[in-house]
Amino acid sequence: MTTLKTDFRRLFPGKVFLENEKVAPVERYLREKGWIEPDVQVLKIERPGAGNMNLVIRVLTDKTPALILKQSRPWVEKYPQLAAPVERIMVEKTYYETIGKNEILASYSPDLLHFDEENFIMVLEDLGEAADFTCVYKKGVHFKPTEITEAITYLNILGELKPVNNYPENKELRTLNHQHIFHLPFISNNGFDLDDIQHGLRGLSEKAKSDTKLKARVSALGETYLGKGTTLLQGDFYPGSLLNVKSRIKVIDPEFSFLGPVEWDIAVFIAHLFMSGAEEASIRSAFEQFEKKETFDFGRFSGFVGVEILRRLIGLAQLPLEMDLDEKAGLIDRSILWVKQANIDILYG
Repeated sequence: MTTLKTDFRRLFPGKVFLENEKVAPVERYLREKGWIEPDVQVLKIERPGAGNMNLVIRVLTDKTPALILKQSRPWVEKYPQLAAPVERIMVEKTYYETIGKNEILASYSPDLLHFDEENFIMVLEDLGEAADFTCVYKKGVHFKPTEITEAITYLNILGELKPVNNYPENKELRTLNHQHIFHLPFISNNGFDLDDIQHGLRGLSEKAKSDTKLKARVSALGETYLGKGTTLLQGDFYPGSLLNVKSRIKVIDPEFSFLGPVEWDIAVFIAHLFMSGAEEASIRSAFEQFEKKETFDFGRFSGFVGVEILRRLIGLAQLPLEMDLDEKAGLIDRSILWVKQANIDILYG
């Protein structure tokens, strides 16, 4: 049985393969690149968080601030059985460079310090002690109103950036994402044993899998997602991509970024407010703070919200939700209606 390292070496002979437990090779790599001085020693390597797509390590030295190293591999780090385009690190680099031209957006993300295209590695500023916002999925924990405002402010400014005509299409990663959002959760025998997650969940999923009108609408939304748009999107704007750093929100992991439909990022964020049990007044406030242009399609927004909720409840990309089966059943029913009805009764009905 081959190891992931062996697979990587076979696909990319001679390339650097970062490992999260071996100090000496990382120190040697940083020194060879000239990113640390010859007299600087690496003291420790640790994982700053549970990365889903890429290997992410924090490098602590004796003389310099800590560094965050991120490497993309030809698989999903959390699910190495899933192939993924290794070039996604280039998309992330382009995103950081693009938002870096706006002082406010740049303040929301770590600085891009170095980039090694040959080895699919980037070096980012270490934001220090931080935790993502997946804590909001716990009962009784919610985004504060000021945090929601910060998140929406970010999206509003991002939406005002002029179209980046040469921005990477990111088609391969979007195609992979499309499968897990718009296709696999809605077919039977997809290999996901939902009862292993929560007994009875498989039965609940059949309502979505057997609804032909729903699946037709989901398919159409999926085509929109894969199409070309004009708005720069972070691409995965959910609590796991947001960090709480000294009472400020920071936005990370833009490898899914692309030029797409303006409704996408805000719909994903709203979907996760619903799944986190936020009060509907807070959800309405978030939506109302989002600056909607004339081209904003309320039906598309409603559909994207419903699809994101459904794929998180009955797909592979599960969340640490503290919801019982009845609560999930209710949210599934509502999401199906939101997708099929394609209107904003989702917020005001």
